[in-house]
Amino acid sequence: MYNTWLEHIMLLFQGCSVVITAGILLFSIPALRQNLLERNTNIKIQFAVVVLFSVLAIYGTHAGKVVKLDGALIEESSGQLSGAQAVINFRDIVVVTAGLAAGPWCGLAVGTVAGVERYMLGGFTALPCALASILCGVFAGYMRQRNRTMLTPFKASLVGASSVGLQMGLILLLARPLPWAVEFVQQTGVPVLLTATIACYAFQQVLYGLGKIHSDLTARQIEVRAQRAEIRALHAQIEPHFLMNVLNAIKALIRLDQDKARHYVTLLAEFLRDTRAYAVLDLIEISDELSHLRKYLDFQQLRFEKKVNYREIIENEKLLKYKLPPRTLLTLVENSLIHGFSSEQNEYQITIHISQDNDRLEILISDNGVGIEKNKLPLLGKKPVDSKKSGGGLGIYHLQKTLNEFYNDANVLAISNNPTGIGARVKISIPA
Repeated sequence: MYNTWLEHIMLLFQGCSVVITAGILLFSIPALRQNLLERNTNIKIQFAVVVLFSVLAIYGTHAGKVVKLDGALIEESSGQLSGAQAVINFRDIVVVTAGLAAGPWCGLAVGTVAGVERYMLGGFTALPCALASILCGVFAGYMRQRNRTMLTPFKASLVGASSVGLQMGLILLLARPLPWAVEFVQQTGVPVLLTATIACYAFQQVLYGLGKIHSDLTARQIEVRAQRAEIRALHAQIEPHFLMNVLNAIKALIRLDQDKARHYVTLLAEFLRDTRAYAVLDLIEISDELSHLRKYLDFQQLRFEKKVNYREIIENEKLLKYKLPPRTLLTLVENSLIHGFSSEQNEYQITIHISQDNDRLEILISDNGVGIEKNKLPLLGKKPVDSKKSGGGLGIYHLQKTLNEFYNDANVLAISNNPTGIGARVKISIPA
């Protein structure tokens, strides 16, 4: 008896490896994986799954071992079973895993196809085995459906074991003569139970692991979308005081220089249009960012009585085609103008230096202002800081979040005072 069990277990484990491999291959297809894990009822996906598992189930029947039961267990091979023959196989393991993967309708369809094919094969267990395939598929699919989340491997193994119990019960109830049915159950029950339990556990382990990864990725995608929505909302904002100062300056110009006022009205319309257009983008070319920044500085010349001396140093014109998040440079220059200068200064100097160091894009923004207090330097970019002026480091804090969102740990935002002791500088280093 034990030698027979061992022989059958070895045969069935070969079939189990086919089922587990099929599960891995099945879930390596992104469209199938997403639809199955999200319990989508897409007809094309369901049909594809039914076809795949039905082929595997029929293969599971014919890859089994044909036995003759007339008081002894005799191995034979035949394309059609005689009345005294049965077959030990892994068909119902495939049917159960189909239900576990895609729900009751898939389990019913695969079980029906495999069951009808098994019934046509004949043998004294034809009817109970055919019914078992159908009922096992529905049962496994129902267990998949009634659980809001993916079944754990342990629960799946219980489903597999229960399906074997159902199959063996039907054989004892319907197969005749009864002594043959009892002999068949004695010879095959334990091997089928053991292998079905292990196969369902292993198959579900694959599904469960992929399901957790999928859930984690989905949660991460939701988080990323929320973060990007927040970033885009920030990009779309225009500082109210800036807009009010510009409108007041244009209002004054209307009386003094109407041509100049018309120029700034046109420029403001372009600036607002570009702000809105860039707000829905993740990345823009450096050339576009610099163009937007120049418009902003042109307006600031109206605001500040002192001259703003702005300079760009571009080491290679090709660098202008590289991309970065919108408002990256504008945020830093705006921060410099608001927080970086004292009213006693005669001239405000801001320099942007763009270069490439191997595979890194290096951007250095420096000014000739009052510098940054030493106790605030370690905090900038990590959290908002107290400030006598508006903003409180929010601009740099949100910029750091934006860079983290797109470059993770590959970005470097370094804020420091100039080595000369005059002014501050910010260095951005991102993948080129």
